[in-house]
Amino acid sequence: MAGPSFSPWHTGNPYLYYPKTYKMDLPKFSGENFRGWYLKLEQYFEAERVPEHLKARVTLLALEDDALAWHQFYINSQGGLDAVTWDMYLAALKDCFASEEFSNPFMDLVQLKQTGTIKAFHYEFMKLLALVKNIDGSQALSIFLANLKPDITQQILLHRPATINHALNCHFHLLKTFITYVASHKKLINLLTTTNKNTPGIGTKANRRPTPAEIEERKRKRAVLFEFEPLVEDSEQIQIIEETTDSQEHAIISMHAIYGTSGYQTMRMNCTIKNQALIVLVDTGSTHNFINSAILKSTGLLVDTSSKIEVSVADGNTVITSGSCEQVQWKFTQAKQTHKLSKLYDCKQCSSALYLVVG
Repeated sequence: MAGPSFSPWHTGNPYLYYPKTYKMDLPKFSGENFRGWYLKLEQYFEAERVPEHLKARVTLLALEDDALAWHQFYINSQGGLDAVTWDMYLAALKDCFASEEFSNPFMDLVQLKQTGTIKAFHYEFMKLLALVKNIDGSQALSIFLANLKPDITQQILLHRPATINHALNCHFHLLKTFITYVASHKKLINLLTTTNKNTPGIGTKANRRPTPAEIEERKRKRAVLFEFEPLVEDSEQIQIIEETTDSQEHAIISMHAIYGTSGYQTMRMNCTIKNQALIVLVDTGSTHNFINSAILKSTGLLVDTSSKIEVSVADGNTVITSGSCEQVQWKFTQAKQTHKLSKLYDCKQCSSALYLVVG
C-alpha cells in the first residue's frame, strides 16, 4: 500500500494512472454554480496533492456539457493544452462562468447581512470566507459579529467570543438556557396549581381574580421573554417554546370581558385594527388577549385554528377558543402609537364585536 505522501498525479500521466478508488470523487462541472464546484475542486486538489502544472489536465476530467464545450474552444484558441498554465486556465474559467461571483469576494463578505436564521447566515458567510485570501480569524470574527442582527450581536458580545464557532456556541447556549428556563418555570406553575388543592389556582374553574403577586409574576415572565426574544428565530425553536409555554397554559377571562363592562381592574381605550375603530378593554382579570369572532370577519384577520386553548370564565364555566391570530397590529387612537399583539385568541363568548380584551 502506498504511503501517505503518494500521489498518482506525480507520475506525470494522470490519464494512465487515474486510480479507480480515491479518497474523494472528482467533482463534476457542467456550467452551473461555479463557486460551489470550485470550492470542492480546491478541496480535491489539496486532498490528492495535485501538482500545479497538472491542475488544468485534472480539471478537464471534471468538465461536462457546456463547460466541456468551452474547454475545447479555449484550448484550441490557445494552441493546445501544453501552452496553458493553471493560472491562465482558471482565470478564463472564472471569466466565462463566474465573472460576477469572483469579482470581489471580500466586499461580498463585508456586505453580507443576517436576514434569516443565524445558521443560514453562518453557512453563507463561511462560503464567502473560503474565497477570501489573507484574512485572519479575528478579522473574520469581527465581520461575522458586525453583520448579525444587532440584538443577537449584543447578547453574544457579553461572552467575549474568540472565534466564530465560539460565537455560535454562545448563541445556542443562551437559547438553550432560555428554553430550559421556560420549561422549568411552567413545571413549577403546574406543580403549584395541581398540588395546592385548598387554594384555587390558575387552571381551576373557581371564580377568582389573579392576586397582585400573580400579576407581578406574569410581568416578570414577559420581561424574560422580551429579553431573550432576539435569540428565538428558528421555526423549530419557536415551536419548542410555544409547546412548552402555551400547550400547558389554561387561560382565564373575566366577566367584565364577557359583557364589555368596566370594573375597578379594567380600563377602556379606543384603537383601530386595519382602519376599523374598536374599543379596547384593558382587563387585568384576564390572562390572555381575546377578540370576538365578528371582529375577525370584519377586519379580515387570519385565524390559526390549530392553536386553541381552554378558557376558564369567571362564572365557573369553561370554553374553548376557535383559534388564534399571530402578530396583530393595533393602533391607540389617543396616543397615536402602533403596537403588536404577539397572539390574539378568538373567543365567541367574548363581548360584542366592538371590544378587544387585552390581559
